[in-house]
Amino acid sequence: AQQSAAIQAAKKNGSTTGDLAAEAADLAQQASDLQALTNSLLASTDKMLAGLTDVAGSTTAAEADLNKGAEGSLPEQTVTVEQLKATPTPAPEQTAPPAPESAPEGGSTPAPTEAPQPDNGGAASETINVTMNGTAQTMDLVRCLAMVAQNELGPNAPAEAYKAQCVATHCWILSQSGYPSVLGAEPGAAALAAAQEVAHVLVTYNGQVCFTPYFASASTGTASAAEVWGNDRAWLQAVDSPYDQSVSSHWNTNGNSSGTARFSRQTLQDRIRDVMDIDLSGVDPNSWFTIQSANQYGWVAKIQVGPDAGVGTVSGRWFRENLLARQSVDGRSLRSQCFTVSYNAELDCFIFDVYGYGHGCGMSQWGAIGYARNGWGYQDILTHYFVGTTITAY
Repeated sequence: AQQSAAIQAAKKNGSTTGDLAAEAADLAQQASDLQALTNSLLASTDKMLAGLTDVAGSTTAAEADLNKGAEGSLPEQTVTVEQLKATPTPAPEQTAPPAPESAPEGGSTPAPTEAPQPDNGGAASETINVTMNGTAQTMDLVRCLAMVAQNELGPNAPAEAYKAQCVATHCWILSQSGYPSVLGAEPGAAALAAAQEVAHVLVTYNGQVCFTPYFASASTGTASAAEVWGNDRAWLQAVDSPYDQSVSSHWNTNGNSSGTARFSRQTLQDRIRDVMDIDLSGVDPNSWFTIQSANQYGWVAKIQVGPDAGVGTVSGRWFRENLLARQSVDGRSLRSQCFTVSYNAELDCFIFDVYGYGHGCGMSQWGAIGYARNGWGYQDILTHYFVGTTITAY
């Protein structure tokens, strides 16, 4: 438009064809420069909105999914220590590795990782079946555990936290069937040393390998399996996690200062109508959400959607992972189901005050770092977060 107006003005003033061409070229260059600046700003914004770190010990990773850590399913199958002694690598249920998985929404697919060869300096190393960074394979156990620990805790975690992470990773993989998906990074010397030391150490309960979920950070404590998944496990109970607040990044998010926890009224009204078939148009927003039960650390077990008691009661997990997933003003999700909620009429938004990061059940990774920095060994960390368990070497 500016170019066209300039040309018309030049014609009225009797400018030559050369003058007009020069001015048009100059304006075209300005438009090109402006477009390049716009593209750069958009790219920077996309990068910023990709999210903040959830990786314990790191401040560079992007938010990629909801749970931040190992969740998996609550398995019915069990693996005993005696089975591992007989066959160190349990046979997978699949007869062949599955096809590579796609990245979670909002994330990117890491480069495939080739299966490492056993050290030829001695007997063949123990192996484990995983889908590492999208590639299903049978990996060297030590390297697999070290890669996951490096990816989960970053490069500067204490040695005892690395060891706790390696053991929890090992047990979690064994509790899942087939080739469970993990993400790994090239391990440093500390992670490799930790994995080497604890490669034959497991968390067990009554002689069976435990399902050992983990996540980025807790509030001031964790949640039980019953509160998160609705199925109880004796060793997955709510426990104190006192160090998260002082050591973790992004321990608390609030919609007044962070888009991550701010949800517009209209967006949620449409979402609730579409997903739950509940029409809240004309209903006082202050009565839209009622937390019915939460544990002593604030993890929401049940929440009522809408003013009618008993009609829209859902689990805190479903509320976070399904109803509100990626619906915030910047397209992200609640970082945990440990929250309180209020309506801000001025912003016409719901403001969530959220604590911790991840599903909340099992071992808090930032909590493990805090305990390690305060003198706890990896055995103490694991038996604290996984109640009543035994640390078993095989």
